[in-house]
Amino acid sequence: ATSYLTVSGGITVNSGGTTLRNSNSSGSSVLTASGGITGTGNLALNNNSSIANGISIWTVSVNNTGTVTNSGSGSGATGISVVIGTNVTEVVQNSATSQLTLSGVNTFTGGLTIKAGTVLGTTVSASAFGAGNITLGDTIGAANAALLVGTTGLTYANPIILATGTTGTLTIGNSGTAISTSFSGGITGTNNLTIKSNATTGTMAHGASHSAFAMRT
Repeated sequence: ATSYLTVSGGITVNSGGTTLRNSNSSGSSVLTASGGITGTGNLALNNNSSIANGISIWTVSVNNTGTVTNSGSGSGATGISVVIGTNVTEVVQNSATSQLTLSGVNTFTGGLTIKAGTVLGTTVSASAFGAGNITLGDTIGAANAALLVGTTGLTYANPIILATGTTGTLTIGNSGTAISTSFSGGITGTNNLTIKSNATTGTMAHGASHSAFAMRT
């Protein structure tokens, strides 16, 4: 489609998987899902366009029994501003170009894996990344993987795992100026980690680490 498309009814993911895709090459044609997502199967989100938040999920929760993967080929971000619920088994970021922005008070516990690209959390509480582990990197890949926070004053308790085998740059940090963030869950894994404050007045802090990793700031 070349115009806005809003799916206001509920979406049921099927057992073979369901893909939401925006392939518009330009303009401002956003694909919006506002009626909630349920069902049993994996959900793929592919913003193949350059449109900011070209796929936007809001109003009613995402709670399919299966994974949620952002894997678009475009430069535009995908935004999920609703709760990602406990039925979701894992959230995966697997696009080097299409950022995944999470701004819901998320309750999924199966973990967040960033194989390629960037996940940005903008929730007002430290729940954007759910309650499970956060894994940075793909064990068989070379893509960069970054976890960024866009809200100041939060402490994230998620354990962070650095994938072994990847040659990409693994990063945690803040997304802008005057943002202070703490990660208290510890960092494990055998790899290098880059810590970026991206801020003029903000700070970054991390908790106890139990791994063979090297920090770069």
